[in-house]
Amino acid sequence: MADHLALIKAVWPAIATPKADAVFGLFFEANGLATSGREPYRSLVPALVELWIAWAAGFIDGSPEELRTEAETAIALIDGLLLLRLLAGPEPAERAARRIGVC
Repeated sequence: MADHLALIKAVWPAIATPKADAVFGLFFEANGLATSGREPYRSLVPALVELWIAWAAGFIDGSPEELRTEAETAIALIDGLLLLRLLAGPEPAERAARRIGVC
């Protein structure tokens, strides 16, 4: 894959599903607990996010600096779309995904 958008295009159909919604719901719950300073989430969730970024970087082409930036961009967009999907529903998330060129 070349960049963050190519990665999101490949991943979105697999993660924008009712089955994945439950998993990502738990992930975002843990994120909320982490941002409120609650342990063990405060310590654990940043490590999970780093793993998520490292995973994404493995699918992107470029220099080490570009890999990190593209992976962070992919994760920011994916997480935003998933959060929108969970809070507003699948249709708004799909509209947003189309608008940014994901589908």
